[in-house]
Amino acid sequence: MGSGGPTTIEVANSEVDVSYQLRNDADDSTIGSAVVGTGGTILLPTGSLTSTTTFNVPGTDTDPITCSVEQLQTATVSVAPLPVELVSFEAKVASDKNSVELKWVTATELFNDFFTIEKSMDAGDFQALGVVNGAGTAFKLYVHRSVPCSWSILLSP
Repeated sequence: MGSGGPTTIEVANSEVDVSYQLRNDADDSTIGSAVVGTGGTILLPTGSLTSTTTFNVPGTDTDPITCSVEQLQTATVSVAPLPVELVSFEAKVASDKNSVELKWVTATELFNDFFTIEKSMDAGDFQALGVVNGAGTAFKLYVHRSVPCSWSILLSP
């Protein structure tokens, strides 16, 4: 099973000066540092997750006396393996010196119809360049190649 990356639990309408602490609901162990409410939305980072986890969030107010109340709702973050296990990825200048060829190898693919080849000039906004068929469901090494992409397509905004 694959592992998930870090995520955050969102607390909407936090109370000003109330300290919110993320905890694992299974054993009430604390996760990360407490975050002080701002009156708006605050984010509590979960750290890297390797399995589905349920969290709870107690809020503690210390003014004028210390009072701690656990939120009534819990949040569950599900971790599922990615449908593709990537072994390698390579991009190289094509023999015509005017385009780039992409090659990648997968070890497994689960119900994978296709890969979308995308580009980004700012690592935020992506533009689709084309589609390469996936292997469907395969449990063997599978080599994929894209149609060469010209430099003008790759470098144009």
